[in-house]
Amino acid sequence: MENELTQEQSVMKETARLFASKSLRPGAEQFDDMGAPYPDGWMDQAGDLGFMNMMAPPELGGVGCGTFDAGLVIEELSAGCAGMAAGVVASLAGLMTVLNSGAPKQMLERLLLEPHEKDPRGFRVSAAGLFRTPFRVEAEGTVSGAEKGVLGLEKAQWCAVAAREGDGTSCWVVPTRCEGVHVSQMRNTLGIRAANPGEIKIDKVEGDRMGAVDTDVVLALTSTLLAAAAVGCARAALDDAIDYARERYQGCDMIVKHDTVAHMILSNRARIDAARSRIHALMKQNDAAINPKTGSIDGKIDVNASLLARTFAMDAALQATLDAVQCHGGYGYMHDFPVEKRLRDARSLGVIFGTNPELLTYMKPSLGND
Repeated sequence: MENELTQEQSVMKETARLFASKSLRPGAEQFDDMGAPYPDGWMDQAGDLGFMNMMAPPELGGVGCGTFDAGLVIEELSAGCAGMAAGVVASLAGLMTVLNSGAPKQMLERLLLEPHEKDPRGFRVSAAGLFRTPFRVEAEGTVSGAEKGVLGLEKAQWCAVAAREGDGTSCWVVPTRCEGVHVSQMRNTLGIRAANPGEIKIDKVEGDRMGAVDTDVVLALTSTLLAAAAVGCARAALDDAIDYARERYQGCDMIVKHDTVAHMILSNRARIDAARSRIHALMKQNDAAINPKTGSIDGKIDVNASLLARTFAMDAALQATLDAVQCHGGYGYMHDFPVEKRLRDARSLGVIFGTNPELLTYMKPSLGND
C-alpha cells in the first residue's frame, strides 16, 4: 500500500505516525482516566499539524484533503490513542455537515475562514444529530433537542446540528456557549475518554441555518473515517500482542511459536489488512464525488458499501483486541498493559454515530441486490 501513496501522502502519514508515537502513546494512560482533563496539548499539536481542519478547502483555511488522506492520518492517530482519533473524526464530521449543506460562501467564510485566521490550529467544531436526528426545527425557526455521546464538546466553539425540518433535514450551526445550550460531560465512559464525550441539550436556540443536508452521505463519509480509526486501534493491539508473545516463555519457548498464538496473530492480521484495503478503495471512490474546491458532494456516495466497510472494520477491531487481551492472559485485563484500553476503545468506537445493528437497519433496501 505504501507504494501507492504520493510523496505528500507518505509525508502526512509519517507525520501522523511520529505524532502518535511520541505524543499520544506516552500520554494515553493519563487521558484515559475517568474524569481526566481535556487533552488541550494534543489538540493544539494536531491543529498545528493541520489535522483538525484537513478536509476543509484551502480557501476556507483547510488543507483540502479527501477522506483517503484523512483516513491515513486517522489510522495512525488511533494507533496512538483511539480517543484522540475519534475526536478528530467528530470534528471532521462537523465540517463535512456544514460543507455539504449548500451554505452560501459568505456564511462559510464567516464560520470557517475568520476563526481560522485568528487561530489557525483548528475550528474546534463538533457534530450532533447525524444519526436518527434527535433535533428538530420549531415553528418559530429555532432548534431544540438533545443528544448524548457527542464528542469534543468541552472545547468546541460550535456544533453542526442536523435537525429535522419538514420532510427533510437541515444543518444548523449552534454556538456551544450561549443561552439555551447546555453542555455536560460524560465522565465514566467505557472507552475513547480522550474524545471527551458529552451531552448537549438545545432549547429553542436561534442558530444559523446553513441549508439542507443529506445525513446519509455525511454518515457514510464519517463511517469510513471511523473504520480507519478501528483499523488503527486493532493494528496497535495486535502489535502489542506480538511484542508480548515474543517476551513471554511457556514450555521452554516463546509463546509466539505456539500454533494457537501464531494462528491468532495471522488471522487477525488478515482481517485488519482486508478491512484497510476495503475502506481505502471506498475512500478513493467516494473522494471522486467530492468537489475539492468547495468540499460539497457533486457525485454519488456509496452509502451501503461505506456502512458495511465500517461494520467489518469494527468487528475486526473487536476480535483483534479481544485476542490481544487473551494473548496476555490475566495481565491483559490489567490497566498496566495497553491492550485493556484498546479493547475498551474498540468497543466504544462501534457506537459512535450509531451501533452496527442500528446502521444495518438504516441502510438502503438495495442491500440484498448488491
